[in-house]
Amino acid sequence: MAQVKKLLLHVAVELAERKRTCHRNRRKHVILKGTACLAVFEGPRGTRRNYCAECAGAMLTLAQDDLTGLSRALDAGMPFRGARA
Repeated sequence: MAQVKKLLLHVAVELAERKRTCHRNRRKHVILKGTACLAVFEGPRGTRRNYCAECAGAMLTLAQDDLTGLSRALDAGMPFRGARA
């Protein structure tokens, strides 16, 4: 039997090895060394964007809503595109 395809390949929670800047709110949010943050890898070169816990929480809530919508749409046989950024 074929393995189930993993969809969330480009997202990870990491501990910051140094001070980082939150990509969503660069002027106000700082990610301190040793703090958990969301790392999102984008594009063919795997460019990393870091997000603090506050911003990541909002992003993950939106992603969970989209996953729920996708699942419900698939069960109902209806199209669904999810939220747009």
